[in-house]
Amino acid sequence: QRFRGRSTVRVRLCDAGVEHVSIYLLETEKTKTIEEDRRLHPDRYLSDDAQAELWLEMGDLLAARGFGHYEISNWARPGREARHNVKYWLRTPTLGLGVSSHELWAGRRRANVSNLDQYLAALEAGHRPVALDQAVGAAEAAREEIFLGLRLSAGVPAERIATFVVASQDVRLWNDYEGWLAEGILERRDGRVRFTERGFLVSNEVLSRFV
Repeated sequence: QRFRGRSTVRVRLCDAGVEHVSIYLLETEKTKTIEEDRRLHPDRYLSDDAQAELWLEMGDLLAARGFGHYEISNWARPGREARHNVKYWLRTPTLGLGVSSHELWAGRRRANVSNLDQYLAALEAGHRPVALDQAVGAAEAAREEIFLGLRLSAGVPAERIATFVVASQDVRLWNDYEGWLAEGILERRDGRVRFTERGFLVSNEVLSRFV
């Protein structure tokens, strides 16, 4: 009874004129307060399997209404994808300006401090207020291209990911990779490797193997 009318809600969302939709599964374990509430009141929460089925149902509905599933948790009408987010998954060179900003520029990753007072003090002293500044070598760049690129529905070039897995000399990673393809978590299509719709549901487990 708790979710009576959910189909109507989803249809109304699609018909409301929105051009971009983000859908996330609830991860109660990330906060002690919510996790404790779930333990005390399990009737308030869907099971993981129920969440997964609803996520897939919503994806099917969005696809039928003209939305493309372009990133793990994001759907958009053609041309309305979030360019700000996509540039990170494609490793587009980006300058970071301001408190807490991050950048990928000239082969380095940098992050500015998140404390405003520290940020201003560094500027007044003539220093860049960085909290992180590290070089990104070729091996790290290849790794990032895979675990960031796989977030996108377009996936990554099949040759690139196969080369990386072989070069890692990690037999377990190769076996995992072949297993993901055999089980339909990943798929090869048009020279690229990408997550299937159900594969996106376990994407964190897969991506963590490349981090």
